[in-house]
This record gives sequence, structure tokens and C-alpha cells, in this order.
Amino acid sequence: MKYKGRLYCVLFGFFSFLIFQLSGFYFNGEDYYQAFLIKGLLLIPFLLLSWFIGFQYDKVKLHAEQDFLTEVYNRRFLYTVFPKLKKRYETIHLLVIDIDHFKHINDTYGHAYGDKALKILTNVLIENTRKEDIIARWGGDEFIILSPSVGNKHYVQQIVQNIFDAIDDKNKEYKISHQEITISIGGSMYPDQGNHLDELIKLADENMYQHKDIRDRPR
Repeated sequence: MKYKGRLYCVLFGFFSFLIFQLSGFYFNGEDYYQAFLIKGLLLIPFLLLSWFIGFQYDKVKLHAEQDFLTEVYNRRFLYTVFPKLKKRYETIHLLVIDIDHFKHINDTYGHAYGDKALKILTNVLIENTRKEDIIARWGGDEFIILSPSVGNKHYVQQIVQNIFDAIDDKNKEYKISHQEITISIGGSMYPDQGNHLDELIKLADENMYQHKDIRDRPR
């Protein structure tokens, strides 16, 4: 959870209290020092109240931006953050990742097993991306990674390979007995292939399903 709300509320509370404290300067002599002491004793509960209000704000904001099941960001957050990333970075790589035959997994083995598969994929994505990368659940079994460029054009290729390798490792680690988890990934890049989030996702989706179709063809 981010601390922005708590920080702002505590700072606002502190400066408000300071103004409240300085308002006692019209007292003279002992009356002034007594008033100053009494007001000073109120600082701690005043700041605690400010922290609590900020905490509630941070919690509400987090729930509005976070996917309930996987605890990564949600679709709402992507629409909020993408314009900000465009102002900071010259290029942004976008990856779309989904679990192959996810409906079959849910229908055959149950939603609890499907939820487990989503959480396994989430952990893989978190473990194989940088802090700067943004992971979000777009909906269902589809996830999106926004990867701001840091000058390494081979980074995205490497992250894709790492994700595929990690999924293979997880299948062995968890000894999934019903059906192994396999995934498909497609990509696009801002601004070369689009300027808006929706068009970049659409292109990445098309690339993903094209690769999925080629892979699933009988040989």
C-alpha cells in the first residue's frame, strides 16, 4: 500500500497544528506558556488522527486500483497510469499474457484450481519483472505488463523468455497433477505501434493469438 495519503494528511495536520499553536502568542507571561504546553500535549493525538484519515484514504485508493484475487493492479489503474508514463518515457513496451485453455481448466477442474493457476502466473510475473514495470490483471485470465524503456531493447525479449521458463519451473515445483499451466504472450510498443492504450492492447492481443494459433496447429 502506498503512503501518499498518510504523508499528505500528517503534513497538513502538522502545519494546521502549528498555526493553531502560534495562535496562543496573544497570551502574556505564565498564561502564554501554560497555553503553549496544553496545546503541545494535543500534538500526538492530532497527528494520530491525521495518520488514521490518511490510512483510510490510502486503503480506499488501493482497493480501487488493485485486483482482489491476485493483488496486482487492475484495469482502472492502467488507464490512470498510462498517460503519466507517456510523459516520462520515450518508449513503453506492452505485453499481454493469458493462460491457454483457461475456460477448459475452470470447467474441468473447478474455479479453485483456476484461481490457483492465476496466482501462480501472478507470482511468475512479479518475480521476473523490474520494480519499474507495471503488472495488472486486465480481466479473466489476461494480464498486462507495461514496461517503460530504460535503453535496453533486449530486455523485453529476455523477460518473455524468463516468464516462459519460470512457468515450466512452477509446473514442476507445484507438481500440478490435473493439467500443466501453459501461457501465450503478445507484445506491442508505444509510440511506434500506437499512441493509445486500447490500440496497443488490441495489437498485442492479435500478436498473441497469432502465435497461439501457429503453436496449436497440427504438425
